[in-house]
Amino acid sequence: MKIIISQGVKIVGDKFPHNWRKEYESVIIPRVGDCIEDPIWKDPYEYKVTGVTINYSADECYIGVENYIGDIPDDRKEEFAHMAELHGWKSSWKMYR
Repeated sequence: MKIIISQGVKIVGDKFPHNWRKEYESVIIPRVGDCIEDPIWKDPYEYKVTGVTINYSADECYIGVENYIGDIPDDRKEEFAHMAELHGWKSSWKMYR
């Protein structure tokens, strides 16, 4: 099943909600309250799952995790997006422009 993890990200001065997301193939479906680790995160090294939505017809599972701790300065958002890409994540502010 395709697991799609999404995390809210705040960009300083931007009121539009942003996120980054990563896709995995796995037979393990996280539950609300579980913690997920990923190399993108440093201190904290893990974030808790806040929501799980399963779409059996598409064979996909959408996982929400706690918002990213810290705010991304507007003048560094491209740098953060690039760092996210190096870890297999896609940032919404680059996907939709």
